[in-house]
Amino acid sequence: MFRIGWLQILNILFFIAMVIVNGLANSLPLNGRTTGQISGQYPNLFVPAPVTFFIWAIIYLFLLLFCIYQAASLMDDVRTGVSKKEVIVGKIDVLFILSCILNIAWLFAWHYNLVLWSVLIMIGLLITLIAINYRLHKGAQYVKGTEKWFVHVPFGIYLGWISIAVIADITAWMVSIGWSRWGISEVAWAVAMIILASAITIWVLLRKHNVPYAWVVVWALAGIVIKQYEAASTFNTVAGTATFAGVTLMLLIFAHMARYRKN
Repeated sequence: MFRIGWLQILNILFFIAMVIVNGLANSLPLNGRTTGQISGQYPNLFVPAPVTFFIWAIIYLFLLLFCIYQAASLMDDVRTGVSKKEVIVGKIDVLFILSCILNIAWLFAWHYNLVLWSVLIMIGLLITLIAINYRLHKGAQYVKGTEKWFVHVPFGIYLGWISIAVIADITAWMVSIGWSRWGISEVAWAVAMIILASAITIWVLLRKHNVPYAWVVVWALAGIVIKQYEAASTFNTVAGTATFAGVTLMLLIFAHMARYRKN
């Protein structure tokens, strides 16, 4: 129980550190440039509109709720056994702390133009979040109440966005080294990445029942549509593919939620 208590405290401390570093990265800014300005150095058709990145505020808000929820048992005066919150902390173990460290490390790699390192760190963060979601969902197909909103939703949203970010980061690295994409055109590459992201999302939704993950991908696809329309002032191939994929995912999400309510 001593170990669980320390994990609960460290989860809060590392979350605070992550938020502070993220704030300073753009307010200072780190290495003299904001995160968005550096992203602009590696233009590609998969990057969504700047407004889409507001999702980070939502991610951090839900992670804050998780930190508060998981630490609530620290205030219990009377102990009658292991609480549900402590079981959740035990499942996640040090993985949330590791995710915070990787998040901070990615910012430094990105801001100092270590693009390949940023890709490797982002992949590490993706694997960490997959592990967290796997541990949380193992043996719990459907979750209700505060545990759903304060635990499963935060990490589902986080995983969904990082899944998109990994693809965007890899594409940015390709741009940085001038890779020809095996001769594939930029438009065809973007379309292929949209199809890949959508296929993964469909699998996660139908097999893992992770609805928050799917909604975040829909949000990212909407951002791609907005960015393409702003750039070309027309409904091009990339925007059309993203629209079709987004609408398809939305229909699947609604169908899945209807099935959940019926069950």
